[in-house]
Amino acid sequence: AKAVAPRDRAASANGRAPRAASKRVVARRRDISWCCVSLRRVAARPRKLRFVRVQLKRALLGVRARCVVSLRVLSPAVIQARSPCRQQRPRARSVARALRTLRSRRARQPSSARSVRALRRASAQPFERSVERSAQPFGRSVERARSVRALRRARARDRAAMSNLKHDVGLGSVEIDSADVVRLVLQYLKETGLAGAAAALEDEAGVRVNAVVGKEALLEDIRKGKWAEALPRVAELDLPAAASADVWEHVVRELVDAREPAAARDVARGAAPLVALKGSDPERYQDLERLLVTADRFERLGGESYGASDKCDPWDGGDRDAKRRRVADVVGNAVGDVAPARLATLLGAALKWRAHVGAMAARGRVDVFRGEAKGAKKRGDEPAKPPKRAAGAIRLGAGSRPLSTCFAPDGTALVTGSSDGFIEVWDPATCRLRTDLSYQANDELMMHDAPVLALACAPDGTALASGCRDGCLKVWRLATGGCARKFAKAQAGAVTAVAWARDGTQLATGGADGTVRTHGLRSGRQLQQLRGHAAAVCAVDYCRAAAFGAAEDRVVSASADGTVVLWDARSASPLQTVKIADALAKRDRTTVAPTEAGKAVIALLPVPGDDAKYVVVDRSRRAALIDVRSGVAVQCYDSGADPAKEPQPIEGAPRTPGCAFIGATIARPRGDLLYCVGEDRFLYAFNVSSGKLERVLLLDGLGDVAGLSCHPHRNLVAAFGDSDQLKLWKS
Repeated sequence: AKAVAPRDRAASANGRAPRAASKRVVARRRDISWCCVSLRRVAARPRKLRFVRVQLKRALLGVRARCVVSLRVLSPAVIQARSPCRQQRPRARSVARALRTLRSRRARQPSSARSVRALRRASAQPFERSVERSAQPFGRSVERARSVRALRRARARDRAAMSNLKHDVGLGSVEIDSADVVRLVLQYLKETGLAGAAAALEDEAGVRVNAVVGKEALLEDIRKGKWAEALPRVAELDLPAAASADVWEHVVRELVDAREPAAARDVARGAAPLVALKGSDPERYQDLERLLVTADRFERLGGESYGASDKCDPWDGGDRDAKRRRVADVVGNAVGDVAPARLATLLGAALKWRAHVGAMAARGRVDVFRGEAKGAKKRGDEPAKPPKRAAGAIRLGAGSRPLSTCFAPDGTALVTGSSDGFIEVWDPATCRLRTDLSYQANDELMMHDAPVLALACAPDGTALASGCRDGCLKVWRLATGGCARKFAKAQAGAVTAVAWARDGTQLATGGADGTVRTHGLRSGRQLQQLRGHAAAVCAVDYCRAAAFGAAEDRVVSASADGTVVLWDARSASPLQTVKIADALAKRDRTTVAPTEAGKAVIALLPVPGDDAKYVVVDRSRRAALIDVRSGVAVQCYDSGADPAKEPQPIEGAPRTPGCAFIGATIARPRGDLLYCVGEDRFLYAFNVSSGKLERVLLLDGLGDVAGLSCHPHRNLVAAFGDSDQLKLWKS
């Protein structure tokens, strides 16, 4: 073509008509007539024009082929000024004229040309990323690349399997795959524009987010051929080898159909999935190469076919839209759909739940890393003070009275079990029924067929265990009010005490027949039966194994026969038997008085911070802090002691020093104070470490007090008696 054009110009100058040319020559002449510079000569002199960067591409506009010259220049004047010699200035001016012509023609290009350029740019960017992310350079063998990738994936799976996160949730455990946590972080990094950090995390963890936000929108873009939007998102996915090869093969055919054979060849020979296809399916790759050769020949002919070998049909007689739909189905089956901002959504739900259960403030700035509101007062910061005034009252109604109470571990709920079998959840701050629980708002309360004698909340606060007089034990979900587990015959008689294991997988119950039994929540069966008490069991608890150097937790129980027994739950054998009168006599080096022997134990209270020490309270004037490992009494608490601050005398309610205790509880979370209620209806507040009586308070309006409960984080004490009321006192 270059040789034809000078001869035509010479013939015109001599006045002779140019000779007739064939169709092929005419087509070539027409396509290059506007280009007035030899780009090969310009590119061959990088030393003279090194600031000019020339890229020769081919853009198809309609049915015509034009040479697209991309020149990165400042201006034609700069080109002439930087030319070192006079002989190169005409050539620089020709380049400037070509650039102006190109800009004017691009301004008049139709929208189809712009879509072609968008497809070319969209295919080039994922192609570069796929080349960078390939396991090995293209010069190495494909088999080795596949083996390296397989080894990396196997190592990533091993790391994920070894580092799965396991969280206990009361009735069981939930396992969280560590790879899912990495995917959450990757999604957050990509959504916030931290692509470099996301790529580094992907390489280090070997995990990729094989899901997209708005999956249907991506598939619709593929069906409509909007590759400028679809390809960057597809390139970020970890598609299977077959699906990835289908996608990139279709991209090559789309480029051929858009009459971009050069870009199609770059993608076919550079995309990692197609390079792998060359080794796994050579025949399929050869078909693609033949298509590229045909497309290149078709373009050299000026976009016209003169025979069957020159015809270029990238769809093999099929429909382009049908091919796009098939590729969309392949991508849709290989990837999942994920909602946007999953990490922020999960954090928001967790913070709402913590605010709901009272673990943090409902408003203000939150320190997510530490899990608390900034500037908020911590739970344990409130110093322990004895209560001195009434804080409210809860009335159950005529014909019903409370028989058991317990606070939720987070302190947001006070649960009561009544004589009519109902279990109700109250708000201790307002002394009202918790109507934010849907089942209570609809009057669908938790209930037994007999009076509820024992209650205990799970360590995580999600479940509640309750025992009634007919021997039935039930486990409830506090959030829904549903019964998660039922032991119809947990005890032969009444269930008088219940306690949770530390891991929330077992329950221990004490019965009126003097037996202690353990129950598995996962199996729903009785695990062990501990016999040794001669009277009803009033309290039971699990001791941490670390306090005894054992492999499993121990069980400790107290009975109305006046004994406290430490059990080996596996062998059902007693390890230590303690009587409070004997322990105090041994401590004081005295003999046990006949009137003090055999008093019924009414409370067994674990001391926070020391798993082997318990405050044992019986129906006598003295309570004791006992180490159940050795059976030695460490401290004594006497109702006949003089208080540090004497209360004002109340007419008709005199205090009786030295009266017997009928109920007790211990302050949480540090266990600084011991609260005991005497037969004179006075509340005695003792310092646990020193044994001194700090304060005495009259509990009026309850009749004969039957039991006490203490708030886990506040100076709030709940007491109930033989009336239909439950009263709260605060400091």
